[in-house]
Amino acid sequence: MVQIGWIGLGNMGAAMVPNLAKKYPHDKPLLLYNRNNAKSATLAATLQSDGVTVAVAPSIAELVRQSDIIFTCLANDAAITQTIDAAIASGDISNKLFVDSSTVAPKCTDALSELLVSKGARFVAAPVFGVPAVAAAGQLTYVLAAKEEAWIDEVVPFTTGVMGKGYIGLKGKPPGAASLMKLSGNHFVLAMVLTLSESMVLAGQSGLGEDAILQFVDALFGGPYAAYARRIASGDYATDEPKFAVDNALKDAKHIKAIGDENGVKLASVEESIRLLTIVKDTVGAVGDLPGMYGAKRVELGLPYKK
Repeated sequence: MVQIGWIGLGNMGAAMVPNLAKKYPHDKPLLLYNRNNAKSATLAATLQSDGVTVAVAPSIAELVRQSDIIFTCLANDAAITQTIDAAIASGDISNKLFVDSSTVAPKCTDALSELLVSKGARFVAAPVFGVPAVAAAGQLTYVLAAKEEAWIDEVVPFTTGVMGKGYIGLKGKPPGAASLMKLSGNHFVLAMVLTLSESMVLAGQSGLGEDAILQFVDALFGGPYAAYARRIASGDYATDEPKFAVDNALKDAKHIKAIGDENGVKLASVEESIRLLTIVKDTVGAVGDLPGMYGAKRVELGLPYKK
């Protein structure tokens, strides 16, 4: 069987790895690497206590040298670019398969694909839809695109019944199309949280009351609308452990805006989201969360960020 390696154990990566380790058949230890390798060691120990064979790689280069398939899930464009550069510097990467679930600009994804393919490797862009809790449940939805359609077929078994519930296949599209689809999906998420934030602040100020909005969302929308509405109402938007960190939310929003600008499409909800997320970052720093847009609306009214 193939040797599998995983690079990047942020909130999403750490939630995805246990399903890969437990559900995908392998006779070699799953190799883990994270910039802070204490995190790798902690996750490895947890998985080993469950009887799963995993090991911590001392470096990106060593993980790549040993692995046939390398999964990556990094925070931003710079992080994944630096990681791929380190992978290439490790030596011969011919025939190795790289599968990246980072949320980055389409141009970044296409550039990484071209670079890896030029070195004889294969590359599949594989961003995912779902928060860490969804990842932990193995219910992610993947978006897959690659230069060669056959490479997508190699990744599909990991997406259904292992780390995800299914995938959106973009065969015939360049790898960057997967990143474009992911950012397009996050456009919906930004607009949803923006609408909830505005509506719930308005309900509070007008006397309608936020509970009425919660009942309305439950009755007509449910799903992520209801989940985010409850996070706002409960104050979960203002903790020290963000579920969608403000830096990542701003990064995604700015990528979406740039794509709109390049194509002559004004995205008013994205521009407003950037404005409010900037207030979140200025108010609470890196622990800010996406639904902190509600707190930003409160700040504009002279109210405390956290109710």
